[in-house]
Amino acid sequence: MDKGLDGLLVVSIMVGIILIVTELFFALSPAALLLIHRVDALLLGVFFVDSSRTFFKSQSLHQYLRHHWLDLVLLVVIIISFSAVLFTGIGRMRWLV
Repeated sequence: MDKGLDGLLVVSIMVGIILIVTELFFALSPAALLLIHRVDALLLGVFFVDSSRTFFKSQSLHQYLRHHWLDLVLLVVIIISFSAVLFTGIGRMRWLV
């Protein structure tokens, strides 16, 4: 089970990088952007499942935070940026360019 989820995480990371590059450097139709945002939500779910798995495998909250605090911080940042895209309609990091 763990190796399958780890493989899914690797694939999710590669797909996420491809989606970021596609969204930043290509002019896309609104339908394509909607598809990208839906796939982003699916990828977010994969990372949330992985974080939940590591939380439930740890023996205590203190141990989880000690070893996986960066994962938790990154997941919160991703959730906040995803909700900004979803609720305000701004593109992911489009304002940086």
